[in-house]
Amino acid sequence: MTRQELTDFLAERERASQENALDRWRREVREREAEHARERAQSRERRRLDTAPAPAPAPVDLHAEIAAAVEALITDEDGLLHGMLAELTAYIQRDFAGKLRKLREERDAAKTDLADETRKLRIELAELQTVVGELRQALAYERGKPLDLPSPLAARRVN
Repeated sequence: MTRQELTDFLAERERASQENALDRWRREVREREAEHARERAQSRERRRLDTAPAPAPAPVDLHAEIAAAVEALITDEDGLLHGMLAELTAYIQRDFAGKLRKLREERDAAKTDLADETRKLRIELAELQTVVGELRQALAYERGKPLDLPSPLAARRVN
């Protein structure tokens, strides 16, 4: 196929697709016109019979429905959040109570240990006070005794 033949073929295809599009448009216009004509005929028939047309369904207020759905979701979410917060609070309180109990037990054990050590120190202090009293008595007794020092007048002897 030559370049010219290819160009002619493509141009012919384009014309055919344009004609097809044009034919399609014409067909759609004819269908719409036929639909409008049927509607006009029905309208005339209703007027002729002097009957009221059937009531149209109530229009749907999408904004109200969407707002109601969002409100329901928020309410559900609030309820869910409140439930979760209540569970979390209860868990924290249980955990805190357990830790507080442990701290109290440790504090009581430390108090008992401190009281025992204080008692031992008081006993040791009493014993030391007794020893100091005995030493003071011994020191006072020794102070009252005459000193037995060698006489400075005695001759010195050399071995």
